[in-house]
Amino acid sequence: MSKQKQSDVAFLMMKQWREQLALISDEQRGKLLTAIYDYQCDGADFDTDDAVLKILWVSIKQVFEINNKKYEEMCEKNKRNIKKRWGKDDTTVYDRIPNDTKNTDIDIEKDKDIDTDIEIETETEKDREADTDKDCNSAALSDLLILKSRFD
Repeated sequence: MSKQKQSDVAFLMMKQWREQLALISDEQRGKLLTAIYDYQCDGADFDTDDAVLKILWVSIKQVFEINNKKYEEMCEKNKRNIKKRWGKDDTTVYDRIPNDTKNTDIDIEKDKDIDTDIEIETETEKDREADTDKDCNSAALSDLLILKSRFD
């Protein structure tokens, strides 16, 4: 399936038409809806003897024409902008590495400092554990000496 333009895929129905469509019969709404799709899909104009449908069709068709004109203008503007940006022969924006990449390792150095701090904290905790073990060992030793002195 080939790629289709947005204007070939969809069209806008205005919320303001709801009141007008509510005033006509179901048969008239069906004819008008069919005319809308025929116009948008095939470009076929709607011709009817019903004066009410003719009035509604003229206003609806004007909105479609205005929307199509706006859409085409937007497409042309986008094409010009794309040509301005990518139509240059001398563009080098993505051809090389930016000059400021030499400063990208700053975070790594900060991470090293954090790791060093963690190691220092770990050593301090080990020292505290060793001190606690010494205190416990010396307390146990003194208890043993007391017990030994009682039995001697």
